[in-house]
Amino acid sequence: MGSNVTGGLVEVTCAFPSGVAAEDLLALSIERVLHRNQAQQELAGARGSGQAEDKSRNNVPGSSASGSVQQRSIKFTMPQTTCNDAGMYICSAQYFVGTIVTTATSSKSLTVTGERS
Repeated sequence: MGSNVTGGLVEVTCAFPSGVAAEDLLALSIERVLHRNQAQQELAGARGSGQAEDKSRNNVPGSSASGSVQQRSIKFTMPQTTCNDAGMYICSAQYFVGTIVTTATSSKSLTVTGERS
């Protein structure tokens, strides 16, 4: 995941957790924490054998999602970031450990800077 950006293209990737067998992986998702109320907004996700879907609901103009659970990672692309895109991005993976469904998460903070006029 990215860290410091000046208003350009950003790709956020959520990868398959190491040590988990491919057949045990159920879903991958990418979310961001919204500043105002700390709620999480799902940006991209893939379940089972499906392809990644852009779930940002047009809140991120020009965004796209790619990858799949079978490809072991998904990617959310923002072609032009703004200060509103700054914040914490979370990758979640759901998978089986034996017969129990487990969720693993990792997060990165994205800082967007711009030049003042």
